[in-house]
Amino acid sequence: MRFPRREYTEEDCCSANLEDSILGQHMWDFQIPLTAGERGGRTEDGGWKRKEAKELPAKDLSGTSDPYVRVMLLPDKKHKLETKIKRRTLHPKWHETFYFEEFPIQKLNSRVLHLHVFDYDRFSRDDSIGEVHIPLCQVDFSEKNNTFWKALRPLEKNKCGEILTSLCYQPSNSQLTLTIIKCRNLKAKDINGKSDPYVKIWLYFGEKRIEKKRSEVQFCTLNPEFNFTVMFE
Repeated sequence: MRFPRREYTEEDCCSANLEDSILGQHMWDFQIPLTAGERGGRTEDGGWKRKEAKELPAKDLSGTSDPYVRVMLLPDKKHKLETKIKRRTLHPKWHETFYFEEFPIQKLNSRVLHLHVFDYDRFSRDDSIGEVHIPLCQVDFSEKNNTFWKALRPLEKNKCGEILTSLCYQPSNSQLTLTIIKCRNLKAKDINGKSDPYVKIWLYFGEKRIEKKRSEVQFCTLNPEFNFTVMFE
């Protein structure tokens, strides 16, 4: 696959950040070994191996997802590559390798690797799970092993809506009370232009989940009212 020779300044490339992003209570990681080495005796190919992901959010009613990854080398958005779909898993493993030809190391330094993870849906639009941008000018290709985890972030242009909550702590009995009051302007996920939302709550101690709660489902609405209260002691 050959990409057009389109310039992208190093200043623009390095304006993106390699640091992991943690949004809210959830962090989704994606592992990518990066290599820019010989393939068939040539050194002008860049190779990326999609290895695995972990702790992806569930997008299906079964409590799992059908994830796949779409790959682009920005700023070129016309050429896209995709991994195979992994069915019913939140911890997919791909072990697929993609090669981008005619990319000497100087050219790679002016590109940003964009990985976008989707949940495949047979009967409606595929749901975005998250994305990550990796400026290749910040990757040391002299290293033999450039394998690392990166946090997935919600799509920047996506607005997921708002949630109204109430939080109260009683020191006398060490009780924490959380009330999920309502949501508004949620994204439509069904073909009828509506959604069937519910709220899932986790209580963490350090990095360990120690308790989980879930509200009832509110059907066919983008502005659900839950008035759902949970107490943690």
